[in-house]
Amino acid sequence: MLSVIVLASSLSLAFAFHNPNNPAAHGNTGSIDVDGGPQSLIASRVDSRGAAFVSQSSSGSKHAETEASEAGRLMRSEKTEVVPSSGGADTLRLLQQRRQAQEEEFATEFGSMIDGELIPMANMNAQQSSTKALEDGTEEGPAGKAIDGNAATGSGVSCTKTKYEFKPWWEVDLGSAYHFSKVQFTVRKDECGEQREICPPLKVMVDRTACHDIGGSQNDWADITPAPGDTKDVNCPMVGQAIRISTSAHDELILCEVKVWASPQSLLETAVTQCESHSVLAQQMKTSSKTTGRCAAGQPSLGNEGGFRQLVVGQANDQSGGELQATFEECEELLLKSDDLVEGAEWQESPASPAAESTRGLGKCHLLMGQKVVGAEPAVGARCFRKLHCPTDVTEMAKWKKRAGIGLKNGQSWR
Repeated sequence: MLSVIVLASSLSLAFAFHNPNNPAAHGNTGSIDVDGGPQSLIASRVDSRGAAFVSQSSSGSKHAETEASEAGRLMRSEKTEVVPSSGGADTLRLLQQRRQAQEEEFATEFGSMIDGELIPMANMNAQQSSTKALEDGTEEGPAGKAIDGNAATGSGVSCTKTKYEFKPWWEVDLGSAYHFSKVQFTVRKDECGEQREICPPLKVMVDRTACHDIGGSQNDWADITPAPGDTKDVNCPMVGQAIRISTSAHDELILCEVKVWASPQSLLETAVTQCESHSVLAQQMKTSSKTTGRCAAGQPSLGNEGGFRQLVVGQANDQSGGELQATFEECEELLLKSDDLVEGAEWQESPASPAAESTRGLGKCHLLMGQKVVGAEPAVGARCFRKLHCPTDVTEMAKWKKRAGIGLKNGQSWR
């Protein structure tokens, strides 16, 4: 059996724990002394595992339940001390295996964050050194054609085209700093340059700095010479805001599509900050269509079965009839401060009453236990977080911090 001793949290919040499959009767309240300021903690048993409903008032003597829950209070402040009450060697071995699995999960998921995903750029600001005009004065290939989602190479309808000039260039500004991993470009098949079947050598840059390590047999910093109709992948481990493709020759620059794989740099900076402050990070889960939604359950954790077990957390709100509510940001913070038994958090926005402005931006926050959080399912107004455990080894965490490009300026490489 495992006992979990949890340090008292300084947050003035209320908690309610329930099993949606067992809305069992309440009872068996009691008290023990706890350290802290003048406050009252009242607990009720709600299921067979001794999980507690805990509400907090602003005055009264210091009390808490006498029968300690096997699962603990599931909230922590700075650290959680795990004490095996029986079968110590087996328990510690299982905990070590679980921790190893958690760190492997972190390596996979944080590595995926570093690799980034395809960035939709259709509405971003693209420009080029010039635009060739047709005889009637209309533009033949404006810069936006390279990010319109159409990679067709057989005609000029979906491709950009500059005038014949010295060092023509094309550029897209993503609006904020990104952690880039790869850039892909496609050139026109029937007209690759001014000489039609001869493509000029191209250079890919982030904030005017050429990408490193372009792969293949070419050397770093080398230009790429595509064949007509080619699609080329360029490794680009850089931090920056703008992608530029150019040629150093006198020629026309014609691009049919440009794609970028990256992550917002702010996302990685937040993740590293959470790791350094809490030893865990809250990964926001998305649906298959890249929208927010409810948490999807995976395999049982620690041998539990029967779906998510939920701990409702928040502050009692008079406008909501005393229901516990929290903002989205508070829900994320409470997940970061939760015990290791908590796998994730789900926040559901509450309908706002036109007459109650104080309830806007509030919702119900559920800390989730018992099963792994593996994704998100579509649900209006819902958001899902999965908790990832960061490496405990300082050297290992420093490697991840370097790969995340923390502290780099735009145009610098994170490799």
